Amino acid sequence: MTTTESKSEKLNLTQSLLFRNSCPICANPSTQKEIAFDGFEISYCSHCQLRFQSAYLNDDMMDRINKSEELRDFYFPECAHYFDIPNREAYIQGMSPRWKSWLEFAEKSVKGRKLLDLGCGTGEFLSFAQVRGWNVSGVDYDPENTAKVRDLFHIPCETGDLTKWEGNRSGPDMISLFDVLEHFIDPNRILEVCHRELNDDGLLLIAVPNDRNFLSILARWFSRLSFGAIKKPARLMYEFDHRSFFSPAALKTILKKNKFKVVRVFLDETNLSRLELGFLTKRLLNVIFFFSRLFGFQNRVLVFAKKDIS
Repeated sequence: MTTTESKSEKLNLTQSLLFRNSCPICANPSTQKEIAFDGFEISYCSHCQLRFQSAYLNDDMMDRINKSEELRDFYFPECAHYFDIPNREAYIQGMSPRWKSWLEFAEKSVKGRKLLDLGCGTGEFLSFAQVRGWNVSGVDYDPENTAKVRDLFHIPCETGDLTKWEGNRSGPDMISLFDVLEHFIDPNRILEVCHRELNDDGLLLIAVPNDRNFLSILARWFSRLSFGAIKKPARLMYEFDHRSFFSPAALKTILKKNKFKVVRVFLDETNLSRLELGFLTKRLLNVIFFFSRLFGFQNRVLVFAKKDIS
């Protein structure tokens, strides 16, 4: 691999692309292509306010990248230690106020304390909830992650396909999905699992990148005003392992379609301690995050939802 080798040339990703026009939420066929780079395309559905990949990698190629440390580091260098957190204690300390706030809301909303985290990563959130008295368990597609959950925190954790997971008769009081929904070609499939498994009076907690954020808006304007010539901002904000890009409105729409009603929305921002970024880059992002908070354009959105069983 040479330093000038492009990301699309590494595995000739363009040969593994699939194409679609219809919105994955509402099946609207009249979507508008907004961004194109390296063979990938991002389209917009005006009905749902959802942006999604209309030219995307097939699952076999995506799995090949995810299962290879070398390929993951090549395509996503800023996430080289995303699951192998160098300073786990500092990360947990930084996230604790958020987790505490979210769990306090949940504890006022549900009677039970049974929590299932789908796509649980290495289990830090589960560990924090367990200390607060929750009965926790996790599921993740990556066997390395599930082994860490069991070894580090002694929490029951299964390895498997999240869209095929089936629990026992006693469903969870809360299901959490952190940075999961955006990775599915059809995000409805994982929400169908959540609706089937969650207790009728339970809570669904979803956190995803917020497409209605300052940097993504700027990336789209760069692409539009340059007639597609300026591609780097779009590459950074619309990573090819994300198949859907949710605004709060789009998130509410897909939840309503899957028989959930939103009861609370939080805006948040990325915890930069998990990312491989330079000092100046982190300082710049912290400044941008400060102004994003002032104007409500933060780069993450979290929602609590309940089953709509009416």
